[in-house]
Amino acid sequence: MAKTETYVLAAKIAAHLHYATKVAEQLSLTAKNAHAVSARAGQQASGFRAITSFIEDLASTTITQASLISNNAVNISMLATNRERTNRALQHFLKVRRSAHDAAHIQSIDGPTAITQKQLRQLDEAFRDQLWQLELQLEETQQQIRAAAIISSTSKVEASQAGSFKPQLEVIATNIANAADQIKQHLQSAQQLLVEATDDLHHHY
Repeated sequence: MAKTETYVLAAKIAAHLHYATKVAEQLSLTAKNAHAVSARAGQQASGFRAITSFIEDLASTTITQASLISNNAVNISMLATNRERTNRALQHFLKVRRSAHDAAHIQSIDGPTAITQKQLRQLDEAFRDQLWQLELQLEETQQQIRAAAIISSTSKVEASQAGSFKPQLEVIATNIANAADQIKQHLQSAQQLLVEATDDLHHHY
């Protein structure tokens, strides 16, 4: 896989996290609406009200975390581009050194070659570190969303016991479940792209 494709992979990861953030923002609005409805329902929706507080916190955390991950993915895109540019410069120096090894003053390119090699090693190290951080961040956010999936199931049970407010809360419970599922799908897609980027790192770096 070419390094330009690594850049594309990282950009796609950032895009998935951007979409996940947007869904989390909608989830936050849904949770606020649920909180208002359950407050009007009073004792009939006491169990649901506790759930909405958790969902509000989860949505806020997901928005923050997804934004951080997205920024990390953008940084990886920039690193991949810089790495490719630096590698091309190094290959050019090495090609000149091989093809004109007996030319006068050919040693003058040894200094720039060594500097470029050092820069390349530094970029490789930074790239590995960024990928590792991204993997940890994705896993942490996925764990949160797995918790949301469990809570969304509980919210459906609580909604069914909310008397006259049952229809409204059931719709909200369904919206919470759908949002959690959408976020989960975006995170899984980002995770798969990260696997491809990591494979690219192992094969080419």
